[in-house]
Amino acid sequence: MLGHRDNILGAPVIPPVSEGCHTASGAVAGGQLGYRWQAGAWVFGVEAQGDWADLSGSNGPSLLVGGGGSNRSKIDAIGLFTGQVGYAWRQRPALRQRRRHRRERQV
Repeated sequence: MLGHRDNILGAPVIPPVSEGCHTASGAVAGGQLGYRWQAGAWVFGVEAQGDWADLSGSNGPSLLVGGGGSNRSKIDAIGLFTGQVGYAWRQRPALRQRRRHRRERQV
């Protein structure tokens, strides 16, 4: 019985193979930089990530129409930029303790 991956554009593939799916090999190296700040109970942040990549992969010849060609992919770089918004429900216990200690010293 053929499944949804066992046909390409409605034409059955015998034997069933997976077209377009492959495992890439290579390396990724990079870093990230971010900053967070708090305004009252609200917390905001921005973060950027950049990675150099040398990933590549390919599939062998297709079983359709003569079996020629292959599917290749290559990734040279990956980048991401994100923002965060949050709400601090409670203060950290250590921060409260330091504030209490400062008030006691002032009295």
